[in-house]
Amino acid sequence: MTSLFKGFTTQNAAGRRPAIAMMLGLLWLSSALMAQDFAGGDGSSGAPYQVANWTHLNNVRNHLNDQFILTQDIGQNSDGYTTHVKNGENLADGGKGWAPIGSSATPFAGLLDGDNHSISDLFIARGTQDQVGLLGQSTGTIKNLHLLNVSVEG
Repeated sequence: MTSLFKGFTTQNAAGRRPAIAMMLGLLWLSSALMAQDFAGGDGSSGAPYQVANWTHLNNVRNHLNDQFILTQDIGQNSDGYTTHVKNGENLADGGKGWAPIGSSATPFAGLLDGDNHSISDLFIARGTQDQVGLLGQSTGTIKNLHLLNVSVEG
């Protein structure tokens, strides 16, 4: 019996390789969990990440150089709104609302194509903070995107 990691065997008495199967299963599971960051795509120009709700939009901040496309309008009834923007009368993020994507140190440098969809009901209250908005700082491209019912303080 060969041991790859303590507690894992690469071959059992029947000649099977349960550790390899387990590692492949974990690889598949981690890929499946990462796929939940967006509705689809891989961030390339041929297959931009698909943004269908606030949680997907929030995940853009983890992929600042990639390409994105909205697949539908995003508003107060979209998944993730209460977590990332507003829950009833209370703004998310300790009363500050939406956290802008990108900063001067790490600007959004990708492509965000709204595909003629809208983002609505966006609320931001960040006092005297600079670089406030849907995007805090961008050197990238934003196109075909409509913003409706937006309140920004900062």
